[in-house]
Amino acid sequence: MFSCKSGAVKNTNSTNETLMTCTIFQTGVYWEVYTIEVYRNGNYKITLGEKEINKPESDFIKITKQDSLILNKVDYQVLEDLCDEISLLDELEKKSIKKGGWEIMLNIEGKRFNFYNGEQSDTAIDKAIQKLKQLSPIEIDLHWR
Repeated sequence: MFSCKSGAVKNTNSTNETLMTCTIFQTGVYWEVYTIEVYRNGNYKITLGEKEINKPESDFIKITKQDSLILNKVDYQVLEDLCDEISLLDELEKKSIKKGGWEIMLNIEGKRFNFYNGEQSDTAIDKAIQKLKQLSPIEIDLHWR
């Protein structure tokens, strides 16, 4: 389980372009989908809800929880540096389906990295996912069914 501290300082970058998006869901489960969006202006938005079957990157059918915050400069810089490092990597596509596994889709600079939780240990991708979870104002519970 993950939770976040709530204090934040506004980032001075004023653009509203997406730095990264991340979708986390349990394989075959579409009523418990987390979507995180981080914008270049420092905004962090997380939504938990239900999506269309087999379309985890579609719009939400039902939103259960939603929250946002403004990242402090240090946290934003960490994510931006990780995005720069990750953008140099080749895209990832999961090779097999793991029943009950938590799937992660990370989108950075037009590249998609699709893998299961735990597969990218000790990489920039893992560091980015862990940072997103740590910052989340909503608990991200990657439980087993």
